[in-house]
Amino acid sequence: MTTTETSTTETVQAVSADEQAVSTDAQEGGGQTATDGFAFLGNLRGYVEKARVSCQVHLSHLVRNGTDDPFARQVFDELVSIEDQVEAPIQAWARRSRVYQEWGRYVKGCGPMLLGAIMTRTDIRRVSTVSAMWAHFGFAPGQRRRKGQKLDYDPVGRTWCWRLGSQFLRYDGSFRAVYDKRKAYELAQAAARGQEVVPARKGQEVDEAKVMTQKHIHNRALRYTIKMFLACLWLKWRAVEGLPVTDPYITGKTGSDGHQHTHVYKPEDFMDR
Repeated sequence: MTTTETSTTETVQAVSADEQAVSTDAQEGGGQTATDGFAFLGNLRGYVEKARVSCQVHLSHLVRNGTDDPFARQVFDELVSIEDQVEAPIQAWARRSRVYQEWGRYVKGCGPMLLGAIMTRTDIRRVSTVSAMWAHFGFAPGQRRRKGQKLDYDPVGRTWCWRLGSQFLRYDGSFRAVYDKRKAYELAQAAARGQEVVPARKGQEVDEAKVMTQKHIHNRALRYTIKMFLACLWLKWRAVEGLPVTDPYITGKTGSDGHQHTHVYKPEDFMDR
């Protein structure tokens, strides 16, 4: 085993002990709130993945050229091993949580790794409303990167949310249905505004008053789907923690499209099995 693998194993073992302590609390009737150790593992998982993908791309280029790099291949194998080591305690922690046991495991596309990664980025005790949950992950209206300004959301957590959203699209489940319905709505809205929906072309500017790209439609629908998931996660997690739960602030209000928001979805509405 290399020095890198040894240090990573020691880190994983230390956090695993922390995870076991959290698990014990949960089994005694409490909930589960992410610790700093798990948040660190979530970050580490992202760094290792970037290195592994970079190595993979390098090796694929060599294969196309009929050459090889034994050292890069060795590094790639070690990175895959480290990635698995880092994921193990996150998944174990998520699997033991009541959120996963009572809800997440029954939602198609919501595996323990992605759910756990998102939960490690959240202190549910501090996120007191659905809108605060959205803002924490960068899904509140107007949140975006602005040059020279500090981000007002968690970019790592946001990335995990987008990954989970993309995962939903691979399964014929409830959240895929949310995406499909919202995409149809966005297409209808574009047509009503007289906008033509066209394929996205890299580097090509479009007149947004007359045109909307297919990618833009997709992103709007997926963003809506992710927000629906985060609302359900907030409701379920707060409930198992015994924390106050309120309806989303948007309930009873009229949206920009003139639609009256009256129905409050529950996590149980999205359980597929």
